[in-house]
Amino acid sequence: MLRRIFNGRTVPILLDDQPLLTYKQALRHLETLPAEARNAACLMMKHQADQA
Repeated sequence: MLRRIFNGRTVPILLDDQPLLTYKQALRHLETLPAEARNAACLMMKHQADQA
């Protein structure tokens, strides 16, 4: 799912006040979060991607 969201993205997704523009940036950030926060962050990123 993350690769699909970030593929060809030119507008960053904001998550925890951090602009994430690439799949690798998002993955590194998600790995630092506990499981529950990670799930919420994924839903937020998906919602922001749908808005763009």
